[in-house]
Amino acid sequence: MAHDAFGKGQFVQHALLQNERWPTLLTALEEFKANNPAWTKVQCVLIDKDFTEMSVLKKAFPGVRILLCQFHVLKYLREEIASAEYGFNTWQKEQLRGVMNLLVYAKTEVEYEKHLRYMEHVASMGVPVVAGGYESDIVCERSGAVEDQSGDIGDQSGRIGQTADVNHITLSSHAFVTYFGKNWDDCRDLWCAYKRQNAVTMGNNTNNRLEASWKQLKEWVNSFMAVDECIASIMYYQSLQERRFMDEVYKMVNVQHVGYGIEMSLVANLVSEHACELIHEQYVYALGHASYTFYEGCPDVYFVKSESKEVDALDEFNTEYSVTKRNWTCSCLFMTTRLLPCRHVFFLRKSLNMETVIPTQLLHHRWLLTSVRSAFKFEAPNAVASGDSFAVKSILTTDLRPWDSNRKYREAFHVASEICDTMTGLGMTQYRDAMRCLKELSKRFKKGNFDSRAPNQQSLPDDRSDVHHSDINCHLVDVGEHHSRRQLVTDSIRSQSELVAQPDLSTEASTQSGQLGTQSSKSGQSGTQSGQSGQSGTKPGESGMTTLEAVEGSTFEVASPPRSRGRPKQTPRAKKSARNKAISDAEEDSELYSLNISLANVQDVVNNQPTYASAADLLSRFKLIDFAKKLKAPTAHKISALSAPKVLTVISSITRMLRLEFIERCKVKVSGLQKRQKNANGTNLAEKDIAVEIIGVGIYSTEMLGVMKKWHTAMKSIRHVDKAVTWIDTIDFNVDVPEHFQVERDPNILAKLKDIPLFSTQVRKSTLGDCTINALMLKLFGEREDIIVVDTSVAGNVMNGYQPVQSMKNIFEVVHGKKILIPVICGKNHWCSIMMDLQLKDVCIYDPMNSTYGVHVRPLADKLANMVPDAAPRTYRIRKYDGDLGVQLDTYNCGIYMLVAFEQFAGAENLGLLNRKVIEFLRYRYLCMCI
Repeated sequence: MAHDAFGKGQFVQHALLQNERWPTLLTALEEFKANNPAWTKVQCVLIDKDFTEMSVLKKAFPGVRILLCQFHVLKYLREEIASAEYGFNTWQKEQLRGVMNLLVYAKTEVEYEKHLRYMEHVASMGVPVVAGGYESDIVCERSGAVEDQSGDIGDQSGRIGQTADVNHITLSSHAFVTYFGKNWDDCRDLWCAYKRQNAVTMGNNTNNRLEASWKQLKEWVNSFMAVDECIASIMYYQSLQERRFMDEVYKMVNVQHVGYGIEMSLVANLVSEHACELIHEQYVYALGHASYTFYEGCPDVYFVKSESKEVDALDEFNTEYSVTKRNWTCSCLFMTTRLLPCRHVFFLRKSLNMETVIPTQLLHHRWLLTSVRSAFKFEAPNAVASGDSFAVKSILTTDLRPWDSNRKYREAFHVASEICDTMTGLGMTQYRDAMRCLKELSKRFKKGNFDSRAPNQQSLPDDRSDVHHSDINCHLVDVGEHHSRRQLVTDSIRSQSELVAQPDLSTEASTQSGQLGTQSSKSGQSGTQSGQSGQSGTKPGESGMTTLEAVEGSTFEVASPPRSRGRPKQTPRAKKSARNKAISDAEEDSELYSLNISLANVQDVVNNQPTYASAADLLSRFKLIDFAKKLKAPTAHKISALSAPKVLTVISSITRMLRLEFIERCKVKVSGLQKRQKNANGTNLAEKDIAVEIIGVGIYSTEMLGVMKKWHTAMKSIRHVDKAVTWIDTIDFNVDVPEHFQVERDPNILAKLKDIPLFSTQVRKSTLGDCTINALMLKLFGEREDIIVVDTSVAGNVMNGYQPVQSMKNIFEVVHGKKILIPVICGKNHWCSIMMDLQLKDVCIYDPMNSTYGVHVRPLADKLANMVPDAAPRTYRIRKYDGDLGVQLDTYNCGIYMLVAFEQFAGAENLGLLNRKVIEFLRYRYLCMCI
């Protein structure tokens, strides 16, 4: 399949192959070259994984760039990470899967090396280090890569690899790191994004278009078709595709786009819509907010450097490209891979005051519609096609040198796969017999007995053995003429002598295109009959073969289909979302690791009185561990009793925090272990001697859990400060309030907020606390002699009217003719107040919400009124305070209402009804008094 001018894939060859061996593939490619003289223009080929394909392509297309499909690369790496032999936990698997995406799509070598170091770090976490390497080093049988028959790279299981030395990955590394170094790192030219920036890929780095087209083709072709029917279906499908392509090529339209200028309208009628959209994106950016500097380094060669730091910039900051003025070519990724003019060319032509910004005369001919149309040559009606329409040719011979282990594995695996495919369609009776035959065969192979005769036939005379082999050959041919491949292998397995055909014989029989490729509906049905083993068309007893007979008296029963079990299937959208999240998390953690930032840095910060200014940037870099599934319950262990595979996680390797509720669960487990176990001296275990195992994450000490808990507290304070900074910008300082309440914006307020210790009680989001109320009352009334303010601890918390107030007697004994302000907290979440004017003999009760809280404060006011020394001869009037402030409608501004009532009771002007703007302004006023 080739990439056409419309950004789509077009079939250029359909080849029906008996197998995927080197000579067969080479024959198909040579036929393609013989019938397509334009094959010399091929510049890049994308394959999925098979190194046999790579060696054949290098032989058939010398000088062509061979690249691996990045989609398949990620697929193989994810499968390898999921292997149980490496012992990765859930968190490591998620991180490694994300890192693999970062490695594959790394844009620079620096970025690749950074993510590679983090991959080594994650893979080696939780592995005990011993002399000479890791205890859990596992020999990767598939990690080696050797040369196949063509002298190129191969692998026994089709996996990608090379045997070149790895400089920065030592042999003492983790088994997965060793595997990656041997099989992937040194062949990064084939799959890494930054290594293919000069390859003409047209922006397509996968062969998914071919896979998608095969899915459509399979609607026309299936495995039950005869060869001629299959070829006819493919030809018809190809004719439909060619007809659509021709319609697209010769579609005469005049493109008119409202967003296109004169130049873009001209380009739109020269190239396809796909190419026009790509050019338009570059054109808009170059004429818009592009920020470049350029200079002429040598004659007709300009160097363009990006100076934009914006998020949506198409270039990295300070990246430099070279533009050749002679043919207007650029070294950027867009132009080298897509062969289209780029933003740098447009910007330079605009800056040099060229006549046009887009050099239409230099557009590559592969994108021009006129070039595509002129490439078609129509034959005359009576023209005779040159060459034969059908020809039989022999497959190209290959050399006869010995095969390596990889080649042997592939050849044997092909035969074994056919046997397994056949056995999956057998009934249980036939399946058990076939398994017994295979197990016996496996035992013989392990003992080195490769004789094609069964053990009970090895003692026969040579002439009888020869006759028996000839009968088997005839029988195999007869079966091939009338039955499917599955029926053929079934009969051979069920043979009386349990013979195993020689490789030459099985290969010859399995490659009869006219016999094994044909399967009629009758043969397809005969291979699935429940009570029969595959009838071969010969009578029982002929050629030494037997068939299964139905057991008399047996009952026929159809088993009900199994019910679906297991986890519900995830939608593709959910899978993609989870994969993107894993990539994002891995990128963040890789960045922290490259900067040498870990939980150890957090420990140093939280133990030294952190403030927003000193710690916010560092602490905000850390994120929470977030799994799609709920974590299992943690398990507490005594550190000295940890088994060998369980290793305490190093604090310097942690870059993610546990959730606060999960930390509390860990604390409960630690307390439970302390109660159950005692030290040798009978005392409880110390917390420092206990570690908590978190399934799928690691084993953390209680010290690490304590640091994480402090991090949560500090982050809560940081979020409060951030909200306060944002809130200050929303305050209206022009609100109409009396002069007594006026305040101007403090330019140093933000700096003061950021200097507050994060663990201070001043940083919280709730109603005003005791310390804040006391501080504000001293600020407001501390210098006034006629006002007595009572500490919040004197009245304390009032519940249902009960409160001992004997401590107030000392205050009343020395107070005469003054005003007393008493704040009262009700239910620990609401402020009320008692305001006493001894001169006017007036006692006021104030409840901002006008609720039952005021009823509970009334008994306290009665007690205080009776404590006044001259209370007996006089009667103090107790009433509700009416300051025209309105009713508090929220649950957190009660302290503001109470302070305003105190000020008005002390003689300040009446504010009137408090609205939202006034309340926000007053909160800012009191905030400035506090800090």
